[in-house]
Amino acid sequence: MAGPILIVGCGYVGRRLARRLAGAHRVVGVVRSTRSAALLEQLGIDALTLDLDRPLPANAVPCEPTPAAIFYLAPPAPSGTNDERLQRWLRAVSAPPQVFVYL
Repeated sequence: MAGPILIVGCGYVGRRLARRLAGAHRVVGVVRSTRSAALLEQLGIDALTLDLDRPLPANAVPCEPTPAAIFYLAPPAPSGTNDERLQRWLRAVSAPPQVFVYL
């Protein structure tokens, strides 16, 4: 895998996954709060702070080089029938990864 691995929703489970992968790959954890970003950075993991409940700017998701994998762990919004968070994320990613894992 040449590009970075993105972990969207890098909370408890995501941090464990990030630590596991960080030895062999560049890992970027996508989180909502600056507090969560600071936790990742303390672990030596790059952090990207985005709020998936709001429209994302066109250049919000780093896609150069193309991500080798995206692990999507962000929960859906607590109400509604569509996962708007996932839809916003997919629209913001300009290049599809080699692997997409949805949990």
